[in-house]
Amino acid sequence: PFWKKRWFLVVCFLSGLGIILRIFYFRLQVRNKKIEENNRIQLQLAELEHKALQAQMNPHFIFNSLNSIQQYIVSNNLSNANKYLSIFASLIRETLENSTLGYITIRREVEYLSKYLELEQLRFGMRFSYSIKTGNILNDNNVKIPVMLLQPFVENAVRHGMRYKLDGSGNIEISFHLLDNQLHCYVEDNGPGREKTAALRTYQHIEYQSRGMELTQKRIELLNKIYADKISIFVNDRHDENGNTNGTSVHIVIEQNYE
Repeated sequence: PFWKKRWFLVVCFLSGLGIILRIFYFRLQVRNKKIEENNRIQLQLAELEHKALQAQMNPHFIFNSLNSIQQYIVSNNLSNANKYLSIFASLIRETLENSTLGYITIRREVEYLSKYLELEQLRFGMRFSYSIKTGNILNDNNVKIPVMLLQPFVENAVRHGMRYKLDGSGNIEISFHLLDNQLHCYVEDNGPGREKTAALRTYQHIEYQSRGMELTQKRIELLNKIYADKISIFVNDRHDENGNTNGTSVHIVIEQNYE
């Protein structure tokens, strides 16, 4: 009979194999769709959490500035209070505008940081100077940086590096360099360094403990999850020719191909 013929057995075997492969392929497709859907949901959650952290950082900065204005008013320094209020009003406007954005240009970042540092100079009685260098990328609108990413590191340099510097005048240097489609950002100060600052903070009263660094670290983790490790941070102490610590250096590398 034909069901015992070799050709029939081969056809049955191939048909059975085809059905098994079809079932396997179907189950694989279902599994891949579930994985893709799960990844999409995780990505959306990460983006929402990132926006939530960014929203937390804006009132955090506003609170600091209001404290500084209050100090001027209490000390009856009305001239500096008015100057501070003028710059602060402009900075608040930029903060609110930037909070709706994911990334901003280098020019916009420089303008924002300049106003922030000018406010902190007033608060610290001009005890430190600052400089911001951008090279030839200041007007390049294609080079962008996550909004409110550098400000907590600059704040850290001011509140810890400049606050605890007891010898000579303080200085904060911020620079931007574009190399091989990577934006290199540096925030450097000539303060006492991380180890000495930690020791001083142990024995001195701290009127405010910044949460900006913690929030920034979480934001960077989320951004790297969303964009596959696009941001790297390196923090090191600076040393003079004798090996003595004379400041802190923060180096941030940001990939520019976010599309």
